[in-house]
Amino acid sequence: MTHTSSRTNLDGLSALVTGGSRGLGLLLAARLAQRGCQVTVAARDEDELRRGAEWVEEKTGRSVSTAVCDVRDRNAVESMVRQAEARRGRLDVVVANAGVIQVAPVESLDDEAFEDAMATIFGGAANTAMAALPHLRMSEAGGRLCLIGSVGGLLAVPHLLPYSCA
Repeated sequence: MTHTSSRTNLDGLSALVTGGSRGLGLLLAARLAQRGCQVTVAARDEDELRRGAEWVEEKTGRSVSTAVCDVRDRNAVESMVRQAEARRGRLDVVVANAGVIQVAPVESLDDEAFEDAMATIFGGAANTAMAALPHLRMSEAGGRLCLIGSVGGLLAVPHLLPYSCA
């Protein structure tokens, strides 16, 4: 069943943000919390995730949930999405934001740097989208999927080649 909605009020919606422990993901999680969403932030590093969640709670006065997850692992992502939905009873907004940046001259990089960037940035977004879409289609609020990209994919920056490629 497909739902369409022009809803602009986010109060009470359930949101999941990958790469939510720092940077843009952390700011997006805080903004969603400010707008009334019940937010789950996900990232690989448990300590950074805890600190990020505390920062969002301090800034917004709203509690957030956390999920330790490596978006490169499809099974882990599917489990994270199911848990986020079960925790909140619904899943309405998913922001696929997880990424990595390796800063180095290209001569010092090996294949692993490129594979990690692709697996995290591209594969992580694909894993998140594919796991979330069935749940978002069931959202009575008209589920929304946001895939974060970068101008780095259009305009390469020196010493960021794996990031720009991914």
